[in-house]
Amino acid sequence: MSDTEALRIDVTEEPLRAEIGPELRKALLSHPVVKSRYPNADLWVVGLDILDKGTGDGEDANSLFRAVLANMAGSEVVEAEGHLWELDNLAIIPTARPRLPNDEEHAWALDIVRRELDLGGRIDSGEIEPYRPMPPLASVVGADGSVARAVTVGLREVGPDGTARHRIVAVRSSDGEILTEGPGLVDGPDRDCGLPDGPEGETPDPTEGAQQARVRLWRGEELLWDLVVVRPAASSGASGSGVELRLVDFQGVRVLSRAHLPVLNVAFDSGAASRNWLNEESAFEADGEDVLAGFR
Repeated sequence: MSDTEALRIDVTEEPLRAEIGPELRKALLSHPVVKSRYPNADLWVVGLDILDKGTGDGEDANSLFRAVLANMAGSEVVEAEGHLWELDNLAIIPTARPRLPNDEEHAWALDIVRRELDLGGRIDSGEIEPYRPMPPLASVVGADGSVARAVTVGLREVGPDGTARHRIVAVRSSDGEILTEGPGLVDGPDRDCGLPDGPEGETPDPTEGAQQARVRLWRGEELLWDLVVVRPAASSGASGSGVELRLVDFQGVRVLSRAHLPVLNVAFDSGAASRNWLNEESAFEADGEDVLAGFR
């Protein structure tokens, strides 16, 4: 085969998430490790990620998965790995990371901030814009190991000179008390950070289009590269992990299982620092064709 043969690239949608059905949910929640380690936890299956590439060869295709279980009454997060067709052989992996606030929990915290700080009118008028900041929790671990969970709320206010002022507060889950001092509760820099707005009408909707793509690079009839590309909105990190490359094969040999960006810290000239979400997306100009919705 000649090295001068034309290269051909194929991009197709690759299924990302399987259905969290009753059988899988029962197997996860009834696992002996889960029942013994978290006997009183209100565990929910909040995520399911397929970890292998599809082959189209029946039941074994796309069978390797990782599930995420979260204690909705606390902060614990548990991971489980296994094959969809071998649920009796699950690996349960306790983690040290806390559960992220869901939409309902953040809405509850924002409602308290509106009322207790008398900000409802200014928020409704657009003078102050609330948002979900990073880090999303300002929890404090006590000497006995207990966690005082506190949900952070970001408040963005634009001054007369057009400068944006950011303030971060937190609401303690146990009693609804507003915290203004503590870990992560420092005023942000007088500037905006994060992703810029994309061209009008071009900012991607993370709920639309494919979540991950199968990319194959051919030279003639020889398959050179075969990999999966995951967009940030579907990335696996607890706070997002940017664009992910998974299951990278070169000429049939696995050379990389996963590459992503687990943490992004931004340092400012003032000396302040900010940790950013990595599941956000912003459009930018890129010549070419839309080979797959959500990818270029």
